Amino acid sequence: MCAETISVESATTARIFDPLTINGLKIRNRVAVAPMTRVSATEQGHATDRMAPGGIVVFQEMELTTGRSYPLAPVVETTQVRILDFFSRVGVDAEMGPKLYAIFKAAGLPSPRLRVDGLVSGADGILPTLLANSVRALLPQLQTVDITNAEDVEIDTLEERLRADLVRTGGIITSPLYFGCWARSAE
Repeated sequence: MCAETISVESATTARIFDPLTINGLKIRNRVAVAPMTRVSATEQGHATDRMAPGGIVVFQEMELTTGRSYPLAPVVETTQVRILDFFSRVGVDAEMGPKLYAIFKAAGLPSPRLRVDGLVSGADGILPTLLANSVRALLPQLQTVDITNAEDVEIDTLEERLRADLVRTGGIITSPLYFGCWARSAE
């Protein structure tokens, strides 16, 4: 059967076992399996023979240090620093995204394809909402590791204050960069 190139819109109506090509990457079927690193990799991180021949290995990680405001907007910066500080304290590598290429190579996989994406918006965009919602979700943990407290964050007005900060500075806010990395295992 010949692989067809399909759009994202038509992918939901395609037959599950038919091959397809997405952005030049030929895929044998439309079946995806959640990561199974415990059975597909050794303790040293090398791919094992349990990984399906020709299977696709995909990871997405962030480069957390890249989110900021331009020009400096103090409420935005304080909020982003709190999030970055939290992840650092709990052992998250804030620069994991750019390391994916080396990780794939160290695991014995072929050179991966890479993509980076990020968001940029002004006061009227989605990022103040996303940033405020991230803090809302993390607030119990931020308090547990003594980064901040509910009174300092003022979560119910945070989004409004983030937007006002961007209006005052005439600036923008950028998200962390998102690194996508994928490779096909050996046939």
